[in-house]
Amino acid sequence: MNYTRCRKWLLGTTVALFAAALTAPDYVRAETHTYTNTAHIADKKPVAQQEYWIVTNEIKSPAKDGVPEMEVYRWDPGFLVVQKGKPVTLHFYGVKGKAHPFEIQGLGVKGDVQKGKVTTVKFTPDKVGTFPIVCLTHPTLDQHGPMVGYLRVEE
Repeated sequence: MNYTRCRKWLLGTTVALFAAALTAPDYVRAETHTYTNTAHIADKKPVAQQEYWIVTNEIKSPAKDGVPEMEVYRWDPGFLVVQKGKPVTLHFYGVKGKAHPFEIQGLGVKGDVQKGKVTTVKFTPDKVGTFPIVCLTHPTLDQHGPMVGYLRVEE
């Protein structure tokens, strides 16, 4: 494919994806507020609440060529942005791993995620900064971690 055809294809694909995003049903578009301060980028309406879903995930690499099996756990999404002084609700859903007790260090928020169950924590952050969400079962590499996500609190 020559440069001009490639450029036209890329532009057409980008426009199609953008149009699809603008016309997506509300239940699909709602996911965009996890990473922005608006319910949908096109309409610029402020999000009424700071409510997010986080799942436990596991990545495994099988043993091969003398390298042992490797396994690591993580939170998905691994980074959220919220506003100081506004209530936050986090729903943790246990998908992988038996149990993940956690702490949001610096904010005093704690919980325990069990496989197949939802753990909900509600709090109002009172300080600005980036706070680690640490799984106490998997805090280090030798314990299949670190299983850490980050909560960024902004003004």
